[in-house]
Amino acid sequence: MKNTDKVTLTIGQLKRLIKESSNEDFNASNPDEFIDFIKSLPDSDSFLWYYEDTGNWIMTTEWLCGTFAGRAFECPTLQEAAKKMINYLNKHIGHGSMVGREVTKSGWPNKRSVEAYLEYRNNLETLAGR
Repeated sequence: MKNTDKVTLTIGQLKRLIKESSNEDFNASNPDEFIDFIKSLPDSDSFLWYYEDTGNWIMTTEWLCGTFAGRAFECPTLQEAAKKMINYLNKHIGHGSMVGREVTKSGWPNKRSVEAYLEYRNNLETLAGR
């Protein structure tokens, strides 16, 4: 299969994939699973790092919302930052903001839906030459 073949997924097909996905959701009671997910993303060091000057961990939502709508969460532990991000994204489900649109389109908090959405978006960006 060529990269271009992957891009033929329509929004309707993406929504169907989201519905058919397992009920495996990200939640604040299991931040380590979410942290592992962020670490698995390309360029994860752009979304997650330890800031030595403050002794805090920083996580950003740029992996989902982009740099313009991205938000950073700075906490003493990675788990605390992950919990705050998860709660933040949950609050934006269905919200009319830029963040809310990306969160809702991705199928958040369903892990498989988010993975499919990011892959779909990445394929579109690859075709566009970004």
